[in-house]
Amino acid sequence: MVPVPNASAARDAAANCLLQLLFHPRRLYLGAPCRNFGKWYVKKSLRPSIYCSRACSDKRKLADKRKLAHADKIKRAKSAIRNYRTRPAKWAAMDWKEWVCQSEKDITANFLTLAVNRGELKVPSHRQAP
Repeated sequence: MVPVPNASAARDAAANCLLQLLFHPRRLYLGAPCRNFGKWYVKKSLRPSIYCSRACSDKRKLADKRKLAHADKIKRAKSAIRNYRTRPAKWAAMDWKEWVCQSEKDITANFLTLAVNRGELKVPSHRQAP
């Protein structure tokens, strides 16, 4: 390993910066890395927080809410597909997508197509209902 010239001077400068940070009167306002971005930030108050801003927090909450809603739709679509396999004979001519869309009003054929293409749903077999 090749020694770096002035390595001790660089180390001393880094130690000096660390000491200034440790003894700075506003050091408690330094926030930990943001959960969304991973960057350090300066807090506006001493309240505990894990996000750099209110907008950042709202984005995360909205993303989590959408993920839960999507998982719920997939769960309900799977349940409707199970019911499709045992549907009554008077609805035997109905396609599986029509059946799911009719039984769950907020699930569209476009949603089902995307879910199948992503591997979240499996197309039911085309066997006749009992």
